[in-house]
Amino acid sequence: MTIPTRLLALGATLTLGLAACGQDPTTPDQAAPGEQQPAGDEVVVEGFRFSPQQLEVTTGTTVVWRNNDGINHTATAGQPDAVDGNFDVEMPEAGTSGEHTFDEPGTYAYFCRFHESMTGEIIVTG
Repeated sequence: MTIPTRLLALGATLTLGLAACGQDPTTPDQAAPGEQQPAGDEVVVEGFRFSPQQLEVTTGTTVVWRNNDGINHTATAGQPDAVDGNFDVEMPEAGTSGEHTFDEPGTYAYFCRFHESMTGEIIVTG
């Protein structure tokens, strides 16, 4: 076997192993076995994703972001190329959390400033 063939075989083995364990990387809103499930108005940051990725709350709700990764994350309002300044929650290490109270109805997109592919959305209803 050549090196590229071995790498392909290893990749296929790992993919099958993850599927057998019930972990599907194509479903980011679902926590993998062993991951903490978020509470009602909480977003868990784990595995370089926000869970749930979309959260619906009512006006006046305080949303808590809890970092379960061992690395710095943020929940920054807006898009990577258009920060809107509504909130910027910093979670510098595992076990830290931050919060923001949503007083106005609307849809609030957010992302991690350090890992711009991490995105989420809070939908606030009246």
